[in-house]
Amino acid sequence: SWLVPADLPLDEVERALGQDLPDGDYQTLGGLVIAEHGRLPEVGTVVEIRLPDDPADLVQDGEPAPRLARLEVVEVEQHVPATVRVTVHAVTNEVEES
Repeated sequence: SWLVPADLPLDEVERALGQDLPDGDYQTLGGLVIAEHGRLPEVGTVVEIRLPDDPADLVQDGEPAPRLARLEVVEVEQHVPATVRVTVHAVTNEVEES
């Protein structure tokens, strides 16, 4: 996982992760968190988003495992995310119990 300043532009986050992030009406990682959460988050807020498929995975046999980005707000300043922990992981076929 990576600790990322929330005011970092998304294109820089994508380059650092080597992974595209969903497009939307936001320019920064913090904006993505707010948009996905639907309101201003607090420390500890976690948002999971499905990442676009990597074109390299599409040439392999079978369906590629979907990947998620787990975005956890670590620090808030003036009511907006200041630092976000970003973790990218593949979704397993295991059934989660509620």
